[in-house]
Amino acid sequence: MRLIIVTMLAAASTAAADPGPTDAGWPATTVAAKVRYGIAVLDGIHGKRIGTIAAGTRVTWQRIVPAKDGCRAWLELAPRGWACARDLAPTGDAAGPDPEPPEERWADIVTDGADAYDDRDAIVAGAPSRHVGDKTYVAMSTKSRSLVVDRMRYYHTDQGWIRAADLVWYDPSPFAGVELAPAVALDFGWSVARKPGAKIAVRDGTGAVVRQLSPRDRVTIVAVEGDRARIGADELVDLVELRRPAVHARPEGVAADERWIDVDLDQQWLILYEGDAPVFTTLVSTGRVDWQTPTGIYRIRGKEARARMQDPGGMADEWNVADVPWSMRFRRNFALHGTYWHDGFGRARSHGCVNLSTSDARRIYDWVTPVAPGGWTEVESDGHGTPVRIHSLKDPEPTWRDFDGKPTR
Repeated sequence: MRLIIVTMLAAASTAAADPGPTDAGWPATTVAAKVRYGIAVLDGIHGKRIGTIAAGTRVTWQRIVPAKDGCRAWLELAPRGWACARDLAPTGDAAGPDPEPPEERWADIVTDGADAYDDRDAIVAGAPSRHVGDKTYVAMSTKSRSLVVDRMRYYHTDQGWIRAADLVWYDPSPFAGVELAPAVALDFGWSVARKPGAKIAVRDGTGAVVRQLSPRDRVTIVAVEGDRARIGADELVDLVELRRPAVHARPEGVAADERWIDVDLDQQWLILYEGDAPVFTTLVSTGRVDWQTPTGIYRIRGKEARARMQDPGGMADEWNVADVPWSMRFRRNFALHGTYWHDGFGRARSHGCVNLSTSDARRIYDWVTPVAPGGWTEVESDGHGTPVRIHSLKDPEPTWRDFDGKPTR
């Protein structure tokens, strides 16, 4: 884990003349502050929110500005942002590990929905506080308590206490992408069957089946021969049952040394680039036919370690998904994010977002800008977030677009 360790700015004159910890009502020996609870970080005193910091994070400051409002003082944090002293507690320990999002378990609600209760007494009394719909996904810490009432077990979720029998548990996919060495040739592909879950036939030159591939097996492609790929001396696979990452030119407007992301909607892959060099590739799940992911070149607007995602309203389909991990917004209502509720990477199946395995999403979240300082659970871009290029055979050369999808060039 990273540590937040920042050297204080040198005093301009004397310690007494320069605002310090005592101006926040803290002991003079204070060298850092601890976040009392999840707080907003602002771009200035009483300014606009630019992120959030998790409870327990130790922060240091660049300066302290006395105030006559309820905060008593405002702190310009290191490396950036402002926070009210009221939301922080003084500490003499300047260094500490960044809090990580808690380990979680996730579950879906059964078809008819489930009653949620505030506490044990409400369960005993048969008095639910709400009914949770069947298109709701709930989250809970792996350390969350459970209890038994009338021989029925209940779990404490983000929606309240819910009966275990009303929950369908999810295990995140173990799938992970491939780190690419410098100047590596992208001469491989993943097997993805026409029919989900089916085996993929490997045939010899006569057409006889010699073996089968499992979903997402990675194979080296020796040559492409018509509508088949040669993956061995006498082994051929239909191209339609392979996802093949391919290098594309850096888009105009992306600097020669800039990091950027390329997403292919037809092949369902993603590649990370540093300038012109691909450094990582993986399979994704983008929007299905009735929920297509919009093509274009965007910039990451902001990112959250955990985000609740709901349908934007007025849709034929509804959903309410708790604690979506490692979300990176690039357009209004669209993001790259981790996905714990399916393992279908390599084929389109989302509501328009770019779905990733949870491990791939974390890898990309830490790689893109805006950078989230230690302990920050959300951060907004200053307008220079990592570019994301999304293309298809129908739109092979997409244009730059803003957060609302409007062309900017």
